[in-house]
Amino acid sequence: MSEVQAQVARGITMMLPTEDSIVVAKELAHRFRMPYWQFTLSATDANRSVLRIARQITGRRLWTLTGESRGDGFGTSPSVAGDIDGDGYADLIVGAWQYGGAAVSGGRAYLYSGRTHELLRTYTCRIPGDTFGFDAVGLGDVDGDGVDDLLITSGWSAVSGHHSGRVFVISSGVSKSAPPAY
Repeated sequence: MSEVQAQVARGITMMLPTEDSIVVAKELAHRFRMPYWQFTLSATDANRSVLRIARQITGRRLWTLTGESRGDGFGTSPSVAGDIDGDGYADLIVGAWQYGGAAVSGGRAYLYSGRTHELLRTYTCRIPGDTFGFDAVGLGDVDGDGVDDLLITSGWSAVSGHHSGRVFVISSGVSKSAPPAY
């Protein structure tokens, strides 16, 4: 059994894997004398990796979120959104790119408080097949209105042709609260 097959048996996340990744990993191990490396090819995979490492370090699950419906694709793009609500804790935005409550595969994104874990807001697409929430990330206050903004993708949107995709920069709509007293 090869090294790659052994890792697959233990569980991996892959996105367009190539044989080059083995060569690169060996070179990084040689140059930096670190035997283990994790490759991520997207912000989504990078965020997943950070969550896995945090769980391994602490040995405990911090919180669990669950999608609304079967087939929603909830959690394919969990991302740190930044401190959207101003409470001193980083918040989390999670996409459900196949959510169909408003339109078949229209998609939805959920913004959760990092402090209370409560749902702060949902953002829903009403265009069938748009796959809104494919990826999502906080941008800070892009337009200077005092409210943080979000970048949310519709990776498979067909608005300009099959899977042409599109990106939205939208206001979170969440006002900053007074910072918590410590």
